[in-house]
Amino acid sequence: MGPYVPPGQSPPFQVVDDLHHGALIIITAALGLVVSLVCLLIRLYVRLALSPPFAYDDYVLLGATVVAIAQSTLIFEAVSQGFGTSIGLLAQEQINRIQTLITISDILYLITVYVSKCCVVGIYLRLTPQKTHNRISWATLLLCTLWIIPSTLILAVNCEMNRPWKTSGGQCRNLGKKKKKKLARWEFITAMDILTELILFALAVALLQGLFMPLKRKLQIGSAFLFRLPLIIFTIFHIYTLKGHYHSPDPTLSIVTSKIWSQVELNYALTACSVFCLRPFMAAVSTNYVAECGVGVGVCAAV
Repeated sequence: MGPYVPPGQSPPFQVVDDLHHGALIIITAALGLVVSLVCLLIRLYVRLALSPPFAYDDYVLLGATVVAIAQSTLIFEAVSQGFGTSIGLLAQEQINRIQTLITISDILYLITVYVSKCCVVGIYLRLTPQKTHNRISWATLLLCTLWIIPSTLILAVNCEMNRPWKTSGGQCRNLGKKKKKKLARWEFITAMDILTELILFALAVALLQGLFMPLKRKLQIGSAFLFRLPLIIFTIFHIYTLKGHYHSPDPTLSIVTSKIWSQVELNYALTACSVFCLRPFMAAVSTNYVAECGVGVGVCAAV
């Protein structure tokens, strides 16, 4: 049953109660997308007005944002179909549609995170002309690619590993084993995600060690790379809450917290890619900041 609506009033767009949590996903995804788009606009302003021209990492970030918009759209559609609502209130046809939408959105979520990693590698390649650093950067990009390909495949494959998009044509046997396998897939994806993030940060440390500049300037530049590390925390929260979902009898409701963390991770990954342009942007709007930055603005703009 829906909420009581007094005469003359319209029903709420979404309800938040013990049986309806879809609004929480909408709020998180919408706010995260707005922040990501604002950061992208800031980066576009920097590249067009302050520090042209566009480079390949800018185009990569633009592509990641487009994928993120598509992913958020699928999340919104899934909520409109009943995602975030207790499974006892949903028809089987709704459950099947939600399963398909969420599977596609999960794949796009991983692709967005992957492309954001590619953006960081692109920044590394622009920062240093050293062949050793460039080789390590390309090797890191290869590792990220080797992570995303099996990750998307194991999410798209359902049940017996050879029947993707299986919905209302039959239930999988050994449901408990199926849940354990799905959780194991996500644990593999998460472990590789964290590993690649740590490698990206280690690469930044190695890159900064090779730069001849004062330690203070190195720390200023390194803070932009350090800004990406919280992604590891969000990833851990995502898999931790996902474990509880696989033991719940109400999966369309229990998975909400996990999806919220995945949306936080996705949009934070995009935002972290724009941090490298925030210093020249602030220098353009604050004369005090220009005085503080001094010659450092040139380094910031180069990033």
